[in-house]
Amino acid sequence: MTSSKKKLLQNLLSAATHFLVSEESRGSELMVIIADDLMKLTLSPSEQLELNSLIEQVVSAQKRHDLIGLADTLQYEIYFLVENTLKNQPNKNHS
Repeated sequence: MTSSKKKLLQNLLSAATHFLVSEESRGSELMVIIADDLMKLTLSPSEQLELNSLIEQVVSAQKRHDLIGLADTLQYEIYFLVENTLKNQPNKNHS
């Protein structure tokens, strides 16, 4: 796994932690980086549909100001999807 992919996983956990401790501004800053990195992933159609659904959950949680739900979606659901996707992709030297 390349350092940029490891950083994406780290950022998901960090953003979740920031939201859990009510540091919304830092969590939101990381969300911009996470969104950019997620768009760079090569996903299967089913993975893309799952990610789209999870992103809808994130947006909905943000609208409801549900920081715990937001953190859970980032830390568990999106993290798990990204981690599995990265494990299943052939390892490229410079991604």
